[in-house]
Amino acid sequence: TFKTNVARAIYRLLSGEVRRAVPIQEMFQPGRTTFVYALDDDHAMHLPTTLLKAKQDCPTKADQVVAGMDAAVLERLSKIMSYLRMGTSGY
Repeated sequence: TFKTNVARAIYRLLSGEVRRAVPIQEMFQPGRTTFVYALDDDHAMHLPTTLLKAKQDCPTKADQVVAGMDAAVLERLSKIMSYLRMGTSGY
């Protein structure tokens, strides 16, 4: 028996002991959950809507592209989130 988890992990690594595979949680598949933000002035104080896609609609790793966001969009989102943190009173 081992006194610490670190000692157990080192032993398993050196001995080649294979740990059981962790099952993949399909709910957290990359690209499955999307947050939709309404950036209109009328809806600026609303929380984002969570959209859960079907597994068949999720992009594969080959389809995913890393892209940047415009600085103006990021600034607008940060203002909205700071308003939400302050609450409805604005203080």
